[in-house]
Order: sequence, then C-alpha cells, then structure tokens
Amino acid sequence: MAPLLNLSTLGFFLYYVVPGVVAIKTRNLIIPSEKENWTDSAIAVITFSMLNLAICFLFKPIINIPSLISNLSLDYFPTVLVVFVVPVMIGLASALIWKSPLFQKLSRGQILDPTPSAWDHIFGNTRRGYWMIIHLKSKQMIGGKYGKKSFTSSFPRAQDIYIEEVYRLDNDGHFQQKIGGTAGAFIKFEECSHIELFL
Repeated sequence: MAPLLNLSTLGFFLYYVVPGVVAIKTRNLIIPSEKENWTDSAIAVITFSMLNLAICFLFKPIINIPSLISNLSLDYFPTVLVVFVVPVMIGLASALIWKSPLFQKLSRGQILDPTPSAWDHIFGNTRRGYWMIIHLKSKQMIGGKYGKKSFTSSFPRAQDIYIEEVYRLDNDGHFQQKIGGTAGAFIKFEECSHIELFL
C-alpha cells in the first residue's frame, strides 16, 4: 500500500488523471451520456489531461508547469488552476462548441448534435417554458405549466417530468383554470402516449 501513496504516484494522478476526469464530468453535465466506463475512457482522460497541461503551459507567468510537476509542490493557487479551474473550462468548451449552431453550420450538418435524445434537446434549455397537454395512455389529458420550478430527468435515466402547475382542460383540450392549491404533478413518460408543447 505504501508505494501507492508516494509523491510521484500522487503527482501522476493529480496532473495526468484528475484534470481529464474533471473535464469529462463537466462536459457530461451539458451533454448527458451513459454512465462513464472509466476503463474505456482512459485514453480520453489522458488526452484531456494533456490538453489541459498544454493550455496551462501558455500561462507561464502564473503557472510554472515544469516546476509543479517535477517538485510535486502543492502550491495551492497554481494547483487549483491546473487541476480544477482550467479542466472545467475545457469541459465546458468541448460541450458548448459541439452544440453551437455556428459549429453545426460550419460542419454543414455532417456532424450530428451530440444530445442523446429529443427529450434532452427540448428540456435541456432550462430558460424556456411551455404550456403542456400531457396525453396519458388511459386517454386522460393533463394540462400544465412547465416553468422555472419544473424539472425533467435526463439521459440515461428514465424519462419523467414534474410540472409546477396543473390546469383543468375542457373536452377539446383548451385550458380552463388553474387547479386551486396546485403544487404541480409528477408524470412518468412511460404512462404517456405523447406530450403537446405550446409557447
């Protein structure tokens, strides 16, 4: 056990592994993905970590990478920058670039949007609200408001939705009035045939 705890092993993990893990975890917060298999992701982890070190080399006045790695000094400010701050920015950039309309335009649609499902694409934008008519398999309809307090699950979890307000609907599916004292409703998508969205 002792050899695993020596400074060279700590330094290897701190500068060559942890930044890659941080970058991938940050990217996955924006682009949902299946549960990470870290054995299969080893190359991606090392690649992100090496990219991180290459970027940090550009900031020599602030961060002396050779000194940090060779001396294994835990100088807190540079270490936090190298191990956490810059990897978070790399993870954000790697997700946002792939999803950006400009990138899709430049690639002429040859590179698919990395968002895993239409569900995640629609509900991934937390700034947009909707009026909803939820059609259950039982032929019942639920009217609701999907706003800032509402929530949906994301891939790879089962699709479910919480709407913050529930409304009565007439037979034609028109909104009538908010149900008094409503605290919303939780619906599993497996119980629905489809959901209509209105701006």
